[in-house]
Amino acid sequence: MKKWKLVNIENVLSSRWMSIEKRTYQLPDGKMIDDYYHLKRPDYVLIIAQNKNKEIATIKQYRRGVNDEVIELPAGWIEKGETPKRAALRELKEETGLTGKIQFIQPLYPQPEFTDMKAFVVGVDLGTKGKNLITLKEIEGKIKSKKIKDMGLLSAISILKARQL
Repeated sequence: MKKWKLVNIENVLSSRWMSIEKRTYQLPDGKMIDDYYHLKRPDYVLIIAQNKNKEIATIKQYRRGVNDEVIELPAGWIEKGETPKRAALRELKEETGLTGKIQFIQPLYPQPEFTDMKAFVVGVDLGTKGKNLITLKEIEGKIKSKKIKDMGLLSAISILKARQL
């Protein structure tokens, strides 16, 4: 499979949270596409923090895009000059008050068809810490009952389970 050739970038919108570019590409067959929109957002971390009992930290947040409360993992943007490790520990502390030791970092592409943004699933060992955590079995039950719909949490759980095989 041949790559597309980027011919032009036109900035359409810029804000603190995102920018949108109108891009022109030349396809391998020579055809030009001049209205391909590209979303630019900062990279972010998804933190899968577990204690020694294999209980996982989750949070519930209102999300305006879907006008609903969503069960998620602690997460947040990676600030300029910050590593995924540092961002994960900062966000975990900010959102849950917990701290721990980094166990793994797994990059993933959340929406590769229209953005170059990367997510980093960061496994954190909480040791014996953690109140109000839920078990993997409880998470799986919430997935089956359609109470968990967040793509980040679903992806992170898949990564965690694959690492445990």
